[in-house]
Amino acid sequence: MQATLAQLEEQQKANADLSNAINFNSAPANGAGISQWTDRSGASHNANNAGNEQIKPKWISNALNGMGVLRFSKDSKTYLDINPVAYLNDKTAYSIFVIARLTNVATSGVQYLVSDDLNGLRVFFNGSRWCVQATLSSGVGCSDVQGDSNFHIFSLLFDGNAEGDHNKTTFRVDFKQQSLKFATGTSQGSSTGAFARWQIGGETKNTPNEQNHLNGDVAELVVFARRLSQCEVVGIESYLRYHWNLPLEVLS
Repeated sequence: MQATLAQLEEQQKANADLSNAINFNSAPANGAGISQWTDRSGASHNANNAGNEQIKPKWISNALNGMGVLRFSKDSKTYLDINPVAYLNDKTAYSIFVIARLTNVATSGVQYLVSDDLNGLRVFFNGSRWCVQATLSSGVGCSDVQGDSNFHIFSLLFDGNAEGDHNKTTFRVDFKQQSLKFATGTSQGSSTGAFARWQIGGETKNTPNEQNHLNGDVAELVVFARRLSQCEVVGIESYLRYHWNLPLEVLS
């Protein structure tokens, strides 16, 4: 029997190590700064920003099929910080899913969707292509996926025990596995390493005020501290697609 959307959502929240989605008890005013994005998994891995209003992402209502999202700004250096992130330290496997889009593809420089404070575990747009880095000791791999202003499902999967470096890191966009281009001789490492903080919408290396912030919207972030099976991956991506009612043409 096919699972309902509600069942998929409950399963996702119950099994995830972090499940950030736009789920405020009452919707903030359009354009309001957001100081905390609550973790729905029950693990209390909330994303926070205790700074002034300028550097907080903004709530944008009715941005994606009648639902609100968080908008990040490169000029304002907005971000949310998940600290501590011990549950992702020295892990040999994980699975990360994000629904997001760029609001200004022409922005100069790099735009970070997620990144840790040591520039290890990250998903980012390098100005022309979407790229990933799976661990502190691994190299950067870039896909052929170019930037646009559509919402997409980004999935970064890592298994440090997989045989062969080419099998350790998987990057998927809208249900499709992408071919990643790494520098010659690049290793993928065997574990995430240890870092102190993980940031949404910016780069935490050295200071939250680094320049590689996102001009874009983020709708949902889901993290598992293990490598999901192919069936589980498709299940999470399907939940995200149906929950946010993403158009089929984006996924074609």
